[in-house]
Amino acid sequence: MFVDGNEVFLRKREFDLLAFLYQNRGKVCSENEIAETVWADVNGVVSPETIKQSVQSVKKAVEPGLSIPRDIITLTPYGYRLEW
Repeated sequence: MFVDGNEVFLRKREFDLLAFLYQNRGKVCSENEIAETVWADVNGVVSPETIKQSVQSVKKAVEPGLSIPRDIITLTPYGYRLEW
């Protein structure tokens, strides 16, 4: 996958998370929705901390700078929204 002309690598789960956010871009996706879809193979059983860590990994891969996120927005306590 390429971001701004640079190749980035994501683990499968991180790629699935980014794909889910992309399919729902502009919409706030709750941690429950993310768990049920991205972690469907384990019946959505995943800790909120694991989801947060995965979102952070995806942000590091696609955001130009984490100090001012512009692509993946965290809306505590509601969830996450992709701005593309």
